Amino acid sequence: MGKSTFARALIDFRPENVPEPFWFSFYENQDVKLGDILEKLAAYMKAPEITTFKLESREPGKIDVDNLIGELNNMSEIWIFFDDLSIILEDTKFSDKGIELLFSSLRYNTHEAKIIITSRILPKLENGESLIDVVEGEEKHHLNGLRTDFAVDYLVKNGLGSLELDKLKELVDGVDGHPLALKLLVELVKDYSVGDVLEDLSLYKEQTKDTILKARKLFEKLAGDEIGLLERISVYREPVGMKGLKKMFTETTAQNAVKNLIDKSLLETDHKGNYWLHSLVQEFSYDGLDNKKEVHKLAMDYYLSLPISKKPAKKEDIQPLIEAYHHACVAEEYDQAFHIIDNNLHKYLNLWGNYTALVDLCSKILSKNQFGEESFLKDKRDHRTILEILGMAYYYLGQSRKSIEYCEQALKINKEIGDICGICGKCGEKTELSTLGNVYCDLGEYTKAIEYHKQALKISKVTKDRKGESIAFANLGSAYSGLGEYTKAIEYCEQALKINKEIGDRHVEGSSLGILGSVYYDMKEYAKAIEYYEKALKIAQDTGDRGTEEICLEKLGIVYIVLGEYTKTIEYCEQALKINKATENRNGESIAFANLGSAYSGLGEYTKAIEYCEQALKINKEIGDRHVEGSSLGILGSAYNGLGEYTKAIEYCEQALKINKEIGDRQEESIALASLGFAYRSLSEYAKAIEYYEKALKITQDTGDRGTEEICLGNIGIAHRELGEYAKAIEYYEKALKIAQDIGDRQGGGTSLGNLGNVYHDMKEYTKAIEYYEKALEINPEAPNTYYNKACTQSLMNKKNEALTDLKSAIELDPKYKEYAKKDKDFENLWDTRNFKDIITSNKEN
Repeated sequence: MGKSTFARALIDFRPENVPEPFWFSFYENQDVKLGDILEKLAAYMKAPEITTFKLESREPGKIDVDNLIGELNNMSEIWIFFDDLSIILEDTKFSDKGIELLFSSLRYNTHEAKIIITSRILPKLENGESLIDVVEGEEKHHLNGLRTDFAVDYLVKNGLGSLELDKLKELVDGVDGHPLALKLLVELVKDYSVGDVLEDLSLYKEQTKDTILKARKLFEKLAGDEIGLLERISVYREPVGMKGLKKMFTETTAQNAVKNLIDKSLLETDHKGNYWLHSLVQEFSYDGLDNKKEVHKLAMDYYLSLPISKKPAKKEDIQPLIEAYHHACVAEEYDQAFHIIDNNLHKYLNLWGNYTALVDLCSKILSKNQFGEESFLKDKRDHRTILEILGMAYYYLGQSRKSIEYCEQALKINKEIGDICGICGKCGEKTELSTLGNVYCDLGEYTKAIEYHKQALKISKVTKDRKGESIAFANLGSAYSGLGEYTKAIEYCEQALKINKEIGDRHVEGSSLGILGSVYYDMKEYAKAIEYYEKALKIAQDTGDRGTEEICLEKLGIVYIVLGEYTKTIEYCEQALKINKATENRNGESIAFANLGSAYSGLGEYTKAIEYCEQALKINKEIGDRHVEGSSLGILGSAYNGLGEYTKAIEYCEQALKINKEIGDRQEESIALASLGFAYRSLSEYAKAIEYYEKALKITQDTGDRGTEEICLGNIGIAHRELGEYAKAIEYYEKALKIAQDIGDRQGGGTSLGNLGNVYHDMKEYTKAIEYYEKALEINPEAPNTYYNKACTQSLMNKKNEALTDLKSAIELDPKYKEYAKKDKDFENLWDTRNFKDIITSNKEN
């Protein structure tokens, strides 16, 4: 029997002294966090003490779970249901540490609550122990039916109290305590004698031992003349109104049929105008329905008759269209289904970023061999349109190869039918060309991308499609930016924006602004990138374009990673993650998790970084996005570098390197090589470190990625410095500095100047070292490490007052330098001075 059905039945059969239980469905709350559950429990228990974490603006943790346990101890017996726990499990383990903390505390602490859990999988805690006690030889977690005393109590409470106890037990035994069967029994005994029902049960028992089959027999007997209506209603997947029920009436349907079905507990209602069938009743009814196609067509007509909001904002607002489409497909009315999806349904889902839903819907209208000659659609142009929609959806889901397949197949059909203008007669094949261009741009094949975008631009100009021109110009800007031709890229984006202003298309304007932001990001002009991303974000939010909104949030998060403003990155990535979860965009989820991992790694919270990257990897394995998989493995390598677990870091970076080489992602390949260089440098294997750094450097020079080239040069300089090869170190630092100046990277320039100061410090050329430190501080006056290194040099020059001033600045910016200074022999001549001791013991922190 169904686990949720069983759990719901327990609520009906609970003792009278137990209040209405707490119910939480993980199926309906798949993205839930510990804080969400604690909030709901606090509201149910009227115990605000459980949610002090909200008042204190912090993440919930052990102290809050302990507060919950304390409150449970103060209460009389309550029942707490957690339904479908397996939804949030990975294999048998909890994927969320906070929720695992909650359940382990509920298991191992004494309290007055009964915790009822339903799950397809027996959950296990991190320590390997089962969450639920299993008695040897008895599977406590396997659900058969209600205990006899509970079932008898239910029958008595529902009108069968006049029957003898033996008869009641016999009824319960006849259906093995199955909750639905018990409901049906109550109505049957009222309509027939208890003797008749027991005779039937005896017969059913001889025929089958299957409880579900017994329930089916009872259902058929109870349904009687209304069984035909039940069968027709069973095609509905969700609750419907009275209009939906009447759509299924025939000439022979009795006027009181609906009332009869409700009275017999065969039709459920919330008494607010919504009606539905119990899952097993629906299953029994649908199995008996003969003319399924005809009835699904009636359901399609019903949903098409329902009004749709004039300004829909989310998938739920157009659910009647989705239901109509579903029924059209089941009824094999494929041309009607195409008309439904082509008449704005796909545009809304695309606008809101519901790409997974689009793929699911469009796949239903295609034959199993989607690229074969057979088509469910009469018009080949319609078939081409579906392939085009799928190509675009797969692009946004990050499934590049699939996107290429569908777009190329659509183009092939265009050539076969000589349809250069597509279904509207104007737009041509530019949608497929545009999508292919975007895919190849993402794959780093910019020249190929430009070729496709220019074809799309040409068709748009010929057909005088100004919107198409604008899209093509913006896409060309993105491709030329990838080639490092930034002036050309900006020109194309500005042409796109000019057209947008003429035609007043805000959606395309937002997209063009976002692409311009990416151009400035590539140019390392981060302030301008942020400016354009924020403009694009505002338009996306104003117009309800959730797809573009998510992309802008993701891009802003990445910019702030580069700027080292990790808290802002987390803020933007969490917003992006929320949208991706709402739209079921698994690729977007994995990117958001990877970016969050990168941000937490930057904050030094490496354990948290690893958790997020592992979530990204789990999704990558499901959807096969090797690009994000390679990136996630690289971030994991960096996190283990941060934890000082260099062997593990090397293991992950080598995996990342292998994937990036296979898929041709040269940028991520250079990042993996640089991380390997860092790991080997940290292990004092300097020759190996330099070897990896130089491989990374070559890739950046080949691809024209001057920003990463600058970083690689700096890393090689550090390795040579640690080897005592100061002349070589200076050579690489100066090359890095020149690139920083060429591309306007002030932050990077400041880092290189500080590094040059360090080399001259090591060479005991203190005056020159001070000169470089001061230049570095002009660029970044809030760099604690530069103040500290300058203070060390001043101290060695016996400039005590200057050294103390700089040391104080370093400590005010970062208190960890107090501990460094206590052990750093560069300050040995200051250790015994009162001023040094005052600075070290000072509690002042910025």
